Amino acid sequence: MSDAVHTLGVRELRNLVGEGGASVRSVVEAHLARIETHDVKVRSFVHVDRASALEAADAMDARRKRGESLGALAGSVIALKDNLCTVGSPTTCASRILRGYVSPFDAHVIERLRAADAVLVGKTNMDEFAMGSSTENSSLFPTHNPWDLERTPGGSSGGSAAATASAFVTGALGSDTGGSVRQPGALCGVAALKPTYGRVSRYGLIAFASSLDQVGTFGRSVGDAASIFGAIAGHDPRDATSVDRPAPVLDDIGAGLPTGTRIGVVRSMLAEGLAEDVRESVTAAIARLKDAGAEIVDVELPHAHHAIAVYYLVATAEASSNLARFDGVRYGHRAEAKDLFEMYTRTRAEGFGDEVKRRIMLGTYALAAGYYDAYYLRAQKVRTLIRRDFERAFEACDAIVTPTTPTTAFRIGEKSSDPLAMYLADVFTVPPTWPACSNQRACGAGAGGLPVGLQLLGPPHSARRSCFDGGGGRARCACPDSARVQLAGEREPTAVDRRVRCGSSRFARAIERRIGLPEKCVADLFAVEGGEAAAERHIPDIPGMRSASIMARRRSAAMPAPAISRPAGLRGTLHSQRPTTSVVRALAVSEHIRDALEDGVARGMPKAVVDGLEAVHVGEHHRQWRAVPS
Repeated sequence: MSDAVHTLGVRELRNLVGEGGASVRSVVEAHLARIETHDVKVRSFVHVDRASALEAADAMDARRKRGESLGALAGSVIALKDNLCTVGSPTTCASRILRGYVSPFDAHVIERLRAADAVLVGKTNMDEFAMGSSTENSSLFPTHNPWDLERTPGGSSGGSAAATASAFVTGALGSDTGGSVRQPGALCGVAALKPTYGRVSRYGLIAFASSLDQVGTFGRSVGDAASIFGAIAGHDPRDATSVDRPAPVLDDIGAGLPTGTRIGVVRSMLAEGLAEDVRESVTAAIARLKDAGAEIVDVELPHAHHAIAVYYLVATAEASSNLARFDGVRYGHRAEAKDLFEMYTRTRAEGFGDEVKRRIMLGTYALAAGYYDAYYLRAQKVRTLIRRDFERAFEACDAIVTPTTPTTAFRIGEKSSDPLAMYLADVFTVPPTWPACSNQRACGAGAGGLPVGLQLLGPPHSARRSCFDGGGGRARCACPDSARVQLAGEREPTAVDRRVRCGSSRFARAIERRIGLPEKCVADLFAVEGGEAAAERHIPDIPGMRSASIMARRRSAAMPAPAISRPAGLRGTLHSQRPTTSVVRALAVSEHIRDALEDGVARGMPKAVVDGLEAVHVGEHHRQWRAVPS
């Protein structure tokens, strides 16, 4: 057997083991040896199930010796993102709140992989509950990009992308909510496919945002990603959103660019905000498509610039609802407490990381009574406008090409202190999340030889339109060799490795300064994080904030309440001489709303994003809650 068996694709491995050129066990052992040798540096896996993988391989070898036919993925070694329920394996979403949880059932996609004779080798690292773009939000450890171990592999499916790029596996599964398969695929230089919503069952996928989540595939070529997708696609009556359509036939994917293909280009996406090396690689890829016979047409997506603001309303609102089930009662972590309410609050405070808490709080606010129509419902209307833009664009072309990411892989820790910058890493993958089938592949190399991704978008249920290799770059993305994987060696832990989170980051402060919530909403939101003590941990020492907490504790004491320093420019007198902590917090934070927005503009934040975030977090008329004119 060739020593390079780990570089073979899905069809090559199927032919190799089917013809008796190698046993499935030998193929699996080669991949396991590579994981054991090199993943100590990349850290793509959170759990490797060696025994089960070898047992499945032996069973396939026995069947082949008996003359039985093997499935389409025979010989392929597949990794699974840690949010896919798998019998006998930990399924934790890289979160403390699910640490130790072992699923009693298989997700639908796991059943389909087993039926296709894939060998499942383990679970990969991810941003906690799929919330992030760098895999730094994992409660365990960050994953490293195998092209440069000081850089992030992207997220939230960074572990699956890194494992595929490192040739630890033939391919992998991830989940894509706003780009969590395509973005890490681009940063790691592998092919990634995000199917049309409903094409692959979500049964057994732990939910983040139910109207956006979709299981996607990774491979070192477009053909590999398409083959794995073909194995997992299909109707599932256990998922109410599953589409009842015949399984796609993608056997000839990779044959080249179909004759007469019209490729749409959104010129505005190649303008400002795009790194020069990425722009050059994408422009060169478009030229190669034209040389291969494609007709290049210009298309417009006039509402696409609203997509980030819409996404972070819809996704956080749905996350707030979905994550309510993690309360310590049924499964996962449970904190010691005196009563039920304390158990709820302490469990969630201890179990969730900062990014998850941040999104729960934003989503709860967007769904609060009185604000649902203004925020969530309006976001859904703009979401419809974006979908209609894509429908009109697809009338003029067969597929749309865009960059996948605005930059190549960024350094670990570079954006963890500025979540706004992290969110904008998905600026090209969020718009087509709802109305399109998306496929990303490497199209060149940027500065330092880092991969650059090209995103091809097709109409719903049109994987064949976006899954072709011709003109778009290399048919098989070069995986990092052993020497490159070992570059970094052992080093002192970074701040990220020590899990220094961004709860006190500029973005957190900006949000907290902008929110002047009414008393009940403040109380409800901070109950999520474990009461007043947790609230104080996540609020910076804004003038008046700590004194407000002290004053609240003295309310029952027989002494006059200390004077309150009101924010400059806020006219009015308080209803009570002894306001609650929440009231004073609302007053104190309102002082900095405008300053935070102006700071965002000064840092080059797009105006549409500033406007969207201002609308999300609080309108100008909310600034004087609980105050009356003087």
